[in-house]
Amino acid sequence: MLDQPYQTELDLYSKLRFDWCDKVLTTIDLFCGAGGLTAGFKLAGFRCIYGNDCNPSAIETFRLNHPETHADSRQIESVDPRSVRQMLHLERGELTVLTGGPPCQGFSINAPERFLDDRRNALLSAE
Repeated sequence: MLDQPYQTELDLYSKLRFDWCDKVLTTIDLFCGAGGLTAGFKLAGFRCIYGNDCNPSAIETFRLNHPETHADSRQIESVDPRSVRQMLHLERGELTVLTGGPPCQGFSINAPERFLDDRRNALLSAE
């Protein structure tokens, strides 16, 4: 039980630690938008170390919402994972969770129309 009052849930959750884990829990957020996923993971005790989104307005909002996180506005196809790991001093296997909310307008069942030839659909290909 926590022995002091907290102003917000964020204050509360940021004080919680995972007893089973002695390392900092980290995330990288791809297609980060304004940082909603990052905010949720932060509430769960994670620290986002890098966010990427090619939308200039979204990445600027992400920077305001998460000033402690490196924010990158390049097209995801031009981002070299090895260079990002080097910049973050992140060894292979050290990242806890890779998060992302990739664009789905081209194939979403909730879109008014599906555009299977939307170039953003290729961002999800697995090789």
